[in-house]
This record gives sequence, C-alpha cells and structure tokens, in this order.
Amino acid sequence: MTEWSPERLQRVCSQRQVKSRVKPLGDIVDQILGRLVLPKQADLETLRQAWQDLLPEELLSHSCLESVRRGQLRVLVDNGASLYELNLLAEEGLLDQLRQACPKVKVSRIKIVRGQIK
Repeated sequence: MTEWSPERLQRVCSQRQVKSRVKPLGDIVDQILGRLVLPKQADLETLRQAWQDLLPEELLSHSCLESVRRGQLRVLVDNGASLYELNLLAEEGLLDQLRQACPKVKVSRIKIVRGQIK
C-alpha cells in the first residue's frame, strides 16, 4: 500500500480540481464601462463645455442640453424668447462651431424645444 503524506494529498487534490473560467461580474462591468461608456461620457462633457463657451450667459441660464441621438442634439429652453434667440444662433452657424469644438461627437442637427429645465 502507498503512503499518502499530507503534501502529496494536497498536490493530487489541487491537480484534480477543475479551474473555474468564471470571471467576477465586477471585472466584466469595469471592462464594459472602460471601453464603451467612459469615452462617450468624456466626449459629451466636451460638447457640454463647448456649448457653455459658445452661448451668451443669458441663454445658458434658460437652456440645457438634453440628449444626442442619431446625430441630433436636443436642447431644452424654458421660454419663447430663448427659443427664438437659439434658433437665430443655430441659423448663424452654431452647429458648425460645435462641430469644430467637438469633432468626436457627430452632431448633424440641433433641435430646440420648449420644456421644463431641471
């Protein structure tokens, strides 16, 4: 009969165990965030900063960027006068200025709508 020392038992036991291929969920979420979400968030922050730099102060307090979908930048304004002023700025080249300031964010149109600013 063979002698089984504790060291030998541990070695045989570790060799027979199946290595798990499962990754922790936190690692997977970190990879997704780092690859997909964080770069887009940084690009949108650049767009927000360019918006603040290009608009006059009185319009900034009455407007906010809502979303960017399919190349359309949706802007909320809280009154009709601000809506009119932003439409004038958009016609005078605000879109081109935003494109120059943020080439990574693909904006092809600005849609300005009236709504509640939070």
